[in-house]
Amino acid sequence: MSGYRARSPFRLCAGMGAKGGCPAAEVFWLDVGHELLNETMTLACAADHPLAEKASVSLADLRDQDFVDGHRDWGIRIASDRAFAAAGIERHVAFEINDLQTILDLVAAGLGVAILPRSLAPLRTRLRFVRLRGRPPRWNVTLVAPAHLELSAAARAFYEMVVGEST
Repeated sequence: MSGYRARSPFRLCAGMGAKGGCPAAEVFWLDVGHELLNETMTLACAADHPLAEKASVSLADLRDQDFVDGHRDWGIRIASDRAFAAAGIERHVAFEINDLQTILDLVAAGLGVAILPRSLAPLRTRLRFVRLRGRPPRWNVTLVAPAHLELSAAARAFYEMVVGEST
């Protein structure tokens, strides 16, 4: 990891991850950090899935479902894995996909369900989103910068525009 830190071209980036632990912060020895978005994740399923018409489901209700999920390093996947582990529930990831649109397409086709932030899916979609009861995973987007690098003038100006304060 330290070699990555030294070679990293990033001066400022949006890190996406599980609430309480942004993977980008773990990579970059955070100096600047500002949460931009924090949202509860929901169950995404096909319109004809048996859970599609439920008002809400628990993580335990999903124990026997096949999941379509991102790579293990994705913030969304980390948040889901942590939530299921904390609940003591094992889940089966049938498809591990490195593309959000493909995840949405496979779920819409009925090949599995997903735990996703609702904001990542288009407003017009064939998917159904069901609220998760109990302690659902949360997803956040945080603007981060490495402590070992000074922000460029452009990065500093962008940060101040987005956050509304100086670094």
